[in-house]
Amino acid sequence: MNDSHIIKNAFVKQTVQDGEMILLNPETGEYFGLNESGNAIWETLDTASTVNTIVRHVALVYDSDERAIEPIVRKFLESLRERRLVMWAP
Repeated sequence: MNDSHIIKNAFVKQTVQDGEMILLNPETGEYFGLNESGNAIWETLDTASTVNTIVRHVALVYDSDERAIEPIVRKFLESLRERRLVMWAP
């Protein structure tokens, strides 16, 4: 999972409502709201990213230790994958 590229599902629609990023997967009809840190991760996915790249980016944005935030980022990315909002690509 560290070296796999994570890409956004091209069918997912996104909009900002009341300052919150809302994602809609039209394939499932489910909505998913992102908080500030979730949005920072989502925006990182505009370019092909690996878990390690995303962890580094979030650590820089929030001036945090990479080892401390890695499990949180992984859990969030897995949540996006379970909802088919992102995909793993080799």
